[in-house]
Amino acid sequence: MAAPETDAEEGSETLDVSRLTRILAQVVAPVTVLTGLLFFFGWSRATALFGYFGLNPTVLGLSTTDYLLGAQDGLFVPVAVVALVGLAGSWCALVVPGPFRWLLARTWLPPVAIVVGLLLLANGLLGLFGRAVLDGVAVAPLCLIGGVLVLAFVVRGRVPRRTTAQRRARAVELVVLFVIVALGLFWATADYSAAVGRERARQIVEGLGTAPSVVLFSAQSLGIPADEVDLTVCTSVDPAYRVRYAGLVLLLQAGDQYVLLPQSWTHETGSAFLVPRSDAVRLDVRPADSVGELAGTC
Repeated sequence: MAAPETDAEEGSETLDVSRLTRILAQVVAPVTVLTGLLFFFGWSRATALFGYFGLNPTVLGLSTTDYLLGAQDGLFVPVAVVALVGLAGSWCALVVPGPFRWLLARTWLPPVAIVVGLLLLANGLLGLFGRAVLDGVAVAPLCLIGGVLVLAFVVRGRVPRRTTAQRRARAVELVVLFVIVALGLFWATADYSAAVGRERARQIVEGLGTAPSVVLFSAQSLGIPADEVDLTVCTSVDPAYRVRYAGLVLLLQAGDQYVLLPQSWTHETGSAFLVPRSDAVRLDVRPADSVGELAGTC
């Protein structure tokens, strides 16, 4: 008589999981939610990248498209890693189920799993307050995810038979686990996106010496310090652009302004210059491998 009851319980749990999956699909599927996530990851990357140069993205006037395109840079690796880990886990479960069953039957596994799970969970919770013992890119959120999954695995193994109340608690557990894992992955991806932004900024700085050079022509002085660029003030009669700044690199054109860096820029002493686009300003750009220098003389 026990077997039909067990089958009914398993069928009820499967029904609860199926219903939960449909509900989550209705919430997560909309394109607006996906767009919002991409926007956030793009914002996280842009904040880290331009923050390296002392710039706040809000003053750059970046468009939604800029953030969405930038998000791809910080999302490719996390999505690929999660997909590959999931695929590898499913293959291991299919190809070598015997060793998994042998491992799960070991009496020492639950105590070890509890200790490991609690340590991972503690490190993840400390990471929420910036005090993680094990720190690094995405380490704290992955510890949080790993800790709750390991502890959930142990709890499930300790309850082989379930009453109606326990099945309901299991459904609540699935919802909470989904929320924690989703938030952990969200946190880890945002952390990685920021790390990508900082790395891209360092790559830009390393390549300033070989980047296309820019001469900025202006009808009047823009106040750019002469010790960071090559400054020329024209004294000829009625020149179109009296002031010329050489030794610059165009970081980007955002909104109605140019963002320029001196080729000698350093993180310790360098400045970034925001120059509004107008008829009083002109940029001359030459590839880095071109012959000769852009003339800054009148």
